[in-house]
Amino acid sequence: MVSGRNALADAILAAGWRPPPRTVSTVEELETVLAGALLFSPRTNNVWWRTTNKPSLRWSGSGGQFTFDDDFIRLEGPLAVIHDGGAHHA
Repeated sequence: MVSGRNALADAILAAGWRPPPRTVSTVEELETVLAGALLFSPRTNNVWWRTTNKPSLRWSGSGGQFTFDDDFIRLEGPLAVIHDGGAHHA
C-alpha cells in the first residue's frame, strides 16, 4: 500500500500542488525569518526582501529599506513567505 500512497503523492505534486505559504503578521513572527527571505503582501502587491539578520529587521522593497514595526505590518500584512532565505548575513 505504501507504493500506492507514494504514487498518489507524486501525482499530486506533479500536477503543481504546493502547500500554502507560511504567513507572518507580527514583529515577533518576522524575527524568525532569516536574511534572504522574500515576503509578499497580498494587500499591496509589494515584495519584501530581508537584507540582514540583525535585530533591526531591515527589509528592502521597491521603495527602499524599511524597518518592520507594528504600523508597517498593519499596512502590509499579513505577509506570505514566498522564499525562506536562510542566508546568515550580518
